[in-house]
Amino acid sequence: MADTATRIFETTGQERLVSVQANGGSVALQVEHAPGVWITSDTITEDSVNRVYFGAARVRIVPSGGASYQVH
Repeated sequence: MADTATRIFETTGQERLVSVQANGGSVALQVEHAPGVWITSDTITEDSVNRVYFGAARVRIVPSGGASYQVH
């Protein structure tokens, strides 16, 4: 089921697939640089499937404007 909420993924050291249905909006992938400091590493604006490495940092996924996503 597609997710429209902001979620934080803890350090996993795993590669995951993130599928995005943009619906005219976007999904931002953000990395926690320091406690409470998030830096956008990528913004996805088209329907796509993206390979994302969840490494040593926490990752936050932020959908906006009607976009949704799934992490596989």
